[in-house]
Amino acid sequence: MVNNEVSKMKKGLDKTVLLYGLLLVITCVLLFLPMGSGDFFGTDGDWFSQHVGIAETLKYAILENHSLLPQYLQLGGGSSIYDYAYYGLLRTDVLISCLIPEIETKYVIAGYAVFGVISSVELMFFWLRRKKVATWCAFGSSLMFACAACFYHAHYQIMFINYMPFLILALMGVDHIMKNGRSVWLIPALFMIYVHSFYYAIACLFVIGIYSLHSMIGKEKKDIKICMGKLVFAVGLSIAMAMVLLFPIGLDILSTSKDGGSFKEKTVQLVDFSMKGLLYSPYGCGMTLIILYCLLVSLRSKKKRFLSASILVCMVLPVISLVLNGLLYARAKILIPFTPLLVLLAADTLQDLWEKKEKHSILAFLLTLVPVIASTWKPLVIIDVAMLLLWILLQIREWNKKSIKAVLFGIGFFMPVLVSLSVNASASDLQPLTAKLGVLLNERYIKAADDRQEHFTKNEIENVVTDGRYRFDITANCFMNSNISMNKNMKRTSMYSSISNSEYSEFYYDTMANAILGNNRVALVPGNNPFFNYFMGVKYVMARKDNLPDSYDIKYEKNEHVLAQNDDVLPICYGTTAVMSEENYEKLSFPENLEALCNYTVVENQNVAEKRNAFSSHFETIDIENVIGEDGKQCLLNLGKKEEEITIPVKQQLCNQILILQFHVNRKDGKEVAITINGTKNKLSAKSAPYPNGNDTFIYMFESVEGFEQLEIMASKGNYQIENVNCYVLPREYVHHGDIIMPESLESGKAVHTANVYEGSITMEQSGYFVTSFPYRDGYRMMVDGKEVEPEIVNTTFIGCAMEPGTHQVQIYFEAPGYKLGLVVSLMAFTVFGIMCLYLELRLLWNRKN
Repeated sequence: MVNNEVSKMKKGLDKTVLLYGLLLVITCVLLFLPMGSGDFFGTDGDWFSQHVGIAETLKYAILENHSLLPQYLQLGGGSSIYDYAYYGLLRTDVLISCLIPEIETKYVIAGYAVFGVISSVELMFFWLRRKKVATWCAFGSSLMFACAACFYHAHYQIMFINYMPFLILALMGVDHIMKNGRSVWLIPALFMIYVHSFYYAIACLFVIGIYSLHSMIGKEKKDIKICMGKLVFAVGLSIAMAMVLLFPIGLDILSTSKDGGSFKEKTVQLVDFSMKGLLYSPYGCGMTLIILYCLLVSLRSKKKRFLSASILVCMVLPVISLVLNGLLYARAKILIPFTPLLVLLAADTLQDLWEKKEKHSILAFLLTLVPVIASTWKPLVIIDVAMLLLWILLQIREWNKKSIKAVLFGIGFFMPVLVSLSVNASASDLQPLTAKLGVLLNERYIKAADDRQEHFTKNEIENVVTDGRYRFDITANCFMNSNISMNKNMKRTSMYSSISNSEYSEFYYDTMANAILGNNRVALVPGNNPFFNYFMGVKYVMARKDNLPDSYDIKYEKNEHVLAQNDDVLPICYGTTAVMSEENYEKLSFPENLEALCNYTVVENQNVAEKRNAFSSHFETIDIENVIGEDGKQCLLNLGKKEEEITIPVKQQLCNQILILQFHVNRKDGKEVAITINGTKNKLSAKSAPYPNGNDTFIYMFESVEGFEQLEIMASKGNYQIENVNCYVLPREYVHHGDIIMPESLESGKAVHTANVYEGSITMEQSGYFVTSFPYRDGYRMMVDGKEVEPEIVNTTFIGCAMEPGTHQVQIYFEAPGYKLGLVVSLMAFTVFGIMCLYLELRLLWNRKN
């Protein structure tokens, strides 16, 4: 008898292990099968430029500063580490990459993303089995979970789904509280959600709250109060543990503006009949009609009614998405955390339908046709309707269960598999085929051999970029490299993050008139603007050889790319007595303001500014015909008739001068306009773009030592007109700040830095200003001769301070507001959690002994 029981247990264990193995294999097939030959598990765009780039920079910053949370990053002229919190500051994959720095970060990120999807699917199966769902149904439902289109973001926007394993663990943690009152499972799961994706934390807590209320149905009032108390305590303690992240992040977000893009201008619908948060789209849960059908059928069950009704309300009312998105917009991507609950409900309902505990519903089927009519995912949705109808009809007929079970299984999972493969294959060479199914996604897998972030090795760059008083920028594949900074000397002006210093962004595009070459103004990407590069101290650049400004000398060349140097730029920190009052500066118009910024320091202090504020611009306004002739002008004005590449000869050579070309783009059809002139691209994004850039004034700046021979223009086709063409020239010699006092310690290159931003000494012969090009924000502290001084805003956007005659020691520190308080709260919370775990373990041992 005992042997029979052991044999049954062993057989059951072997079967379970086999099912876990099958889930592993099938999940890997779903992830990797759509990829083409030579593809890498990561897509072009945000995955490469933001997730990989930021993780790479975080890795080097953590290792270099010997701190898990270095406060300051050398991106965007100098930024808070919390500006990049949207992508997960203490994500596990980032920390793993710190342990193995010799391995490229992209491999760690891709591997961890795959592991996250697999572990989510395996945990879903484990959870369903613990919920007493039949093995076959738990396995099938876990397969549907693996097919969810939201997992597309494992190789695109990873923070949309990288919290998923911990969300499932948190839901299991709720079960533990309901069963035995213990919250030790829930607390760390919640903490890991915050660490991986704070943006989705609120939605995850909302989902956990709905599931908790569902789990309390049928309990006594006394038990409900106890469970509620334990849940509130667990959530509160988990938030406190993450306060070192959450509190500074919150203050950082409040300190700047966030662009809601084109979504904020759209009227929020009362009802979303297409249910895009539930069906097909990776910017939602990405499920199929069988899930919706089960959701509707489950409304008839008293025990499931609250949960299914709650989910349906969230899926059809966009106002819920608006609230969960922090009132920024009503995008359905925020509903992705509902996916585990959808699968749980589906598993329970599928089992009830199979066991005849629940009847099929014609009304439920007819209601599934409502989103079908409103859906844009045709013909995929038509196939889905047909498969769902066939699946229902086969079950209504009285078939032999054993003979029909495999058929039903295959029909039920045909559509989820098709949707998953189609969505993921849309990023491969199969995109034309998937488009015929209605899958209209534009991202593409990068190639395994992609070297756009590897034009030069870290050592090759360090051999050229040796002077920490200046900055280094990358204009080659600038989007892909906008967030790369490998050490303290690689100080960048660029950054690409959803959170940024809004004053610096305005200075970058509105004041300095850098070209906008993307669909949004969020990405601050470097270019060949001579005024900006001079002002910001861009001494070193990595560029394509054919797109290198004449003012830069090549120091190292490799595969059509160069590392180059220009000694004629301002240092990042310096002293000066040449100042201009802000009042006088504001009277200047474009482009005179550029010359003023490169020759004077703009300050608020009127008394100091009056000592030297005389300014006369050397810009000359010339007719465009004098530069490119009448024929060239007509060619320029007639752009847009077709997509074309033209070359316009230049009449004036303009040796050792800077040429600025400015014109207005009058767009008629709302579509995007892109015009590239001599390697500089400007773009007006379509009105339908998620975050339209509003760039209807294109500005191009060119500098040349030997003069220009021609303008090479590439223009997109569209219904637009070129209007109000202006042309300005300035001799290069007037881009020069003649009154510069170099900090001595940095000039010698022997300074020992204890401050995390700047440390040095400076000798002023008369009163003036200590000036930096670090963007002003809360969190800076300036020390002069050991005494703290209040940082002032200089040059409209940057920090500086008045300086008296004499030699002074200067230190600049940065610490994100709220960091210390958050750290103290987190340490206290971790202590409480440790004591709680120790207490529970000791009590468990005591109970065992007694």
